[in-house]
Amino acid sequence: MMKQNESIREAIFILQEQAETLGLCLSRYRSLQALLREKQAWHGVAEATKEIEPLLARLAALVKRQQGFLADKGTARMTRFVVQQGAGSLRDTALRLIKRVAELETALRRESADAQMLLENSHHFAVFNINVMTAVKANETYVPPGAAETEHARGVKMFDANV
Repeated sequence: MMKQNESIREAIFILQEQAETLGLCLSRYRSLQALLREKQAWHGVAEATKEIEPLLARLAALVKRQQGFLADKGTARMTRFVVQQGAGSLRDTALRLIKRVAELETALRRESADAQMLLENSHHFAVFNINVMTAVKANETYVPPGAAETEHARGVKMFDANV
């Protein structure tokens, strides 16, 4: 019984660390998104990204630690390990933490995807502005719908006229 309590306590500790780290990651991703949505989006983005990197490394280390723990216990999933434990307050705590970690992981995936989309949009906007500033000539990509000929063939720069 004592060995079982030690194992479930270790599982709870791992889950608590994961929940804490996932919460910090979510907070940092939301900060990054706020920066990307502002007018001067690139100010502070590098710093915000640098704040996320160590948290993601810590999260990866926790996942490896959990996998090692589960390998020692002879199971592949934390939920299975916890359910196999005897009923009690430690088991209930572990189950609540498993649910919380799963919710945080889902939220982090969503926030990460949103941040990736915002970064891609910012990249496209920067490329667009560079093209404007350097007066890049239009090509087939920028032909208005229904145009008889390409702007490039007419010698018109893509930003010379209002569309």
